[in-house]
Amino acid sequence: MNEHSNTSVLVLDSDDLIGSVIAKYLKSTGYNTTLLSSEKKLGETLSQKSFQIMILDSSEDITKTIRILKDAHKIDPKIVHIVMLSNPQIETLMKLVRVGIKNIFIKPFNFTDFNQLLVDAGKQYNENREFALYKENREIIVSVLREQGINDFTQHEFEII
Repeated sequence: MNEHSNTSVLVLDSDDLIGSVIAKYLKSTGYNTTLLSSEKKLGETLSQKSFQIMILDSSEDITKTIRILKDAHKIDPKIVHIVMLSNPQIETLMKLVRVGIKNIFIKPFNFTDFNQLLVDAGKQYNENREFALYKENREIIVSVLREQGINDFTQHEFEII
């Protein structure tokens, strides 16, 4: 039995090709994977099946991305979210961090780093702990926060979705 076979991952990606590649990779490494190409069936899918991890390939509209994440969180508050971004702007990172999303993966990426993020996300779910910043993105996000004048991370309030 594969070490990841008990980990259910929902991939939401409007780009069929990218979503398909990610889902095939996850399945090949043993994850129980479901792929959605639209958020239209997100509520139904989350209501019918339990997922430990949700991977969302963010659109250009970060407000829509945050709405989708909040909708998913209302249905399953324990699910661990991973947001994939291409060339994120500082404002985009700030918006995600402010709503509690810290598992941010910046594309392009290699699958070794991606797999480590999934392992870490699975641990977050199983240990029911707060989101941890992925090591590759920690410095990026911390520098973005510092540029915004946020230096004391223990005192700063973040809205957790």
